[in-house]
Amino acid sequence: MLICPRCEQAYLLKAKIKKNNEVIFLCEECEAMWLENQDVDLLNFADFSTYLVSHNLQPLWDEIDIL
Repeated sequence: MLICPRCEQAYLLKAKIKKNNEVIFLCEECEAMWLENQDVDLLNFADFSTYLVSHNLQPLWDEIDIL
């Protein structure tokens, strides 16, 4: 398990966005998010809520399944 490089406070969860089947890594503390094919580092995270809204999804954890 990886510790979030952004907040260093929580482990990253592996999850799948239900509506587009994208696999992501998500920090449950600060909601930093990485796509599965990205390097997990401080330079390339996205904000989970912002990412969902930009894909016409509700910024809610109900939009994902934890893997």
